[in-house]
Amino acid sequence: MSSKINHTNKTNNIKINNNKSNISKINNNKIINNVKKINNKKSQITIFVAIGLIIIIIISLIVYLRSGTLKIKPPVDNLEVTDEVKPIQTYVINCLEETSKEALIKAGQNGGYIKFNGRISLQPYNSDALIFEPQVLPYWYHLRECSSSTIGCLDSFRPPLCDEKDACVINSKGANSIEKQLSEYINENIERCLDFTIFENLFDIKRGPVDTTVIVRENNVEFLLRYPLEIRSLSSGHKTEISYFIARHNVKLKEIYELATEITQQEIDTNFLELQTMNLVTIYSGMDTSKLPPLSRVELSTNVLMWTRSRVKDILINDVLPFMSFIRIIGTINDWQLMSTDLSDYSIYADGIYNSMEYNLNNKTYDLYTNFIYPYSDIYLDFGGSEILRPDEYTPEYPLMRMAGLFIKEYKFKYDISYPLIVRITDPDAFNGEGYTFDYALEVNIRKNVPVKGNLSINNLGGTGSIRLDSEIQKVNRTITVRTIDAHTKEPLEDVYVYYSCGNQYLIGKTKMKGNYAEIAEKFPFCQLGGLIFYEKPGYMSSAIEYNNVEGSDPQFFEVKLWPIIEKEVEVLKRTPENVEKIRINGIGEIYKQAERLSENQTVLMSISRVKTTPYDMDIPQVGLITITGRGNNVNLGEEQKNQIKKLYDEGKIDKKTRDELLSGISNATNISIVSIDKVGFVPGTYEVNAFIIYNGNITIPKEIRKECGGIKILGKWCTNTIRVELPEQNFTTFANGGAKFNFTLTERDVYGQKNKIIFYVLEQPIPRNWLMLENYPSLDEYQKGKDYLLRPRLE
Repeated sequence: MSSKINHTNKTNNIKINNNKSNISKINNNKIINNVKKINNKKSQITIFVAIGLIIIIIISLIVYLRSGTLKIKPPVDNLEVTDEVKPIQTYVINCLEETSKEALIKAGQNGGYIKFNGRISLQPYNSDALIFEPQVLPYWYHLRECSSSTIGCLDSFRPPLCDEKDACVINSKGANSIEKQLSEYINENIERCLDFTIFENLFDIKRGPVDTTVIVRENNVEFLLRYPLEIRSLSSGHKTEISYFIARHNVKLKEIYELATEITQQEIDTNFLELQTMNLVTIYSGMDTSKLPPLSRVELSTNVLMWTRSRVKDILINDVLPFMSFIRIIGTINDWQLMSTDLSDYSIYADGIYNSMEYNLNNKTYDLYTNFIYPYSDIYLDFGGSEILRPDEYTPEYPLMRMAGLFIKEYKFKYDISYPLIVRITDPDAFNGEGYTFDYALEVNIRKNVPVKGNLSINNLGGTGSIRLDSEIQKVNRTITVRTIDAHTKEPLEDVYVYYSCGNQYLIGKTKMKGNYAEIAEKFPFCQLGGLIFYEKPGYMSSAIEYNNVEGSDPQFFEVKLWPIIEKEVEVLKRTPENVEKIRINGIGEIYKQAERLSENQTVLMSISRVKTTPYDMDIPQVGLITITGRGNNVNLGEEQKNQIKKLYDEGKIDKKTRDELLSGISNATNISIVSIDKVGFVPGTYEVNAFIIYNGNITIPKEIRKECGGIKILGKWCTNTIRVELPEQNFTTFANGGAKFNFTLTERDVYGQKNKIIFYVLEQPIPRNWLMLENYPSLDEYQKGKDYLLRPRLE
């Protein structure tokens, strides 16, 4: 072969020399004369044209080199060798096919990586890859901590397809490419399956260095192994050189990579995974603690619904997010449309949800399967640091509504969610029908119900932002220990949620048993001013400690005690004027005898509130108390509610949509039914009580004619001018005729003793029957004066 090459070079040299001799024969005089005839101006233009052509060629070359698809070397075949050494060539090719298949499978199982060097954590949302045993799936798009944003920075561990210095079938080149990782795997592992000692009795084999080139082509992947072998036959002495070996696999890696990139870019551009997640959250939320907390809901009620973050997290992981596996990509093999099996009228809505999970990327078709896999792994879930979720509450200014405990409650929760999804792309025809899968991960990120948006190109991923205050690199290097105790039993109290507030609230964790104590010892975020350590546990009264966590390394220790909340039955009795008079006459011994149940047309509206020992104590009880003893009693609060709603809107506390929803809810009703509450939760402390007796019935104050002095009174008896005054008839359907205002104290023994019922007393005033009684009707404070001892509650 080398002799042929030398002969060719000699021939070319002869031709070149002949051309030179021909050129030398040209008449030099004619050339000189022709040049002189050329106009100087034309020669200048010619030079400029030549320079321009050179510039155009250079620019065209640059554009060509930067274009999306570059030409790559055409495929080559294995060398033709003699039958004598054919077994050795076949042996190496089989080894190359086996090893290259392993490499492709490993790269497909791990998102294009054979060796992943990113940050790996068991918490998927604090990692650059998802651990999905036995796979490690890099995030092709995710949110990572960075020093420039409280949210984080968007980043990608999508590997390029080709190496920077090589031509590529598509525009995807860079360091640590898939092609390079495949070639390195061959270089490191090819000799595991090569044992040339099996040929030692027949051949003398000398081996050169290993160097592999991997080329991803349109419909296959080619492996060119440069592994020089010098083979000498021991029987004939004949020498053969084999410089390279070729293996190909019919894996459509180029198409797989393009589809994976399209899906990832669609997520970057449109946040379709985040939007679909919030659709599911909306569908599965509602005013029920077995559902997710609603994104926005306003109610006028006495009841308060509460959720715990851990329970919401469990619902998301097991009941809601698995539906993300229904996402399909139009144009792939398995883009078949899901249909609901529900035959009811709601099937149209189910079909609508399924249809919303179909996504058209670019109107292309792919001979591939695409599946989204929800891995049931841990997720990041936060509601601004709160572990127990309660609604915001607007306290009405109107007395009847306030006493009834009817509050406008806004259930408006903002979700912070991060969780992984696996994208699996399958080539069913690969490896001659065995099939080939390529898995990678995407991270879904939502903050305050809004997708985290990057506006980034997948070819140039970066991000702006900052780091969360509770990030590990932002926490003060000081260990803070919070120990929690049941204030009544004095026993350690575990599973108490502890979070730190400094503008925002950040969950620190839950107290756990460590030896004989329930505690949590962690580093807390930095806080210069306004820091609070909150602690809460369902069924206990929560509170907080003021603490500013500034720089330092000295440890801090806090011991907090939580009172368990005990529910007690509540009963309300009234003392009529006759009851009061009998007690006055017969003495204090009559105090428990002289009380009556409310009549059927009476309702007591009572609020009970614990006087807080710190501003951060939980409200105890958590709702106002309404007790109804009559049957079918309704309190006419329609107009008061409407006025309260309008006032809240005018003050900017609710928006127009909320105002209209509330008004429409009561527009067709003039009477609002009040539901009685039988039990109320208490802890030791001092309580303030405000109660009104509401009489429900027709009260008529008849018309009255009076003579009034319109002139001057003489000696206080005679009037110089008397006038006639008519007082019109007055009608009432509701009238406040009594109540009570007082404070009382419950000791630890009162709350946790054997007596589980509290009886409250209110004072009934006579119903006015004429204008004189109406004009002189005393206020509750006036009527109660001197009778406070009659209002002391009783435990039984």
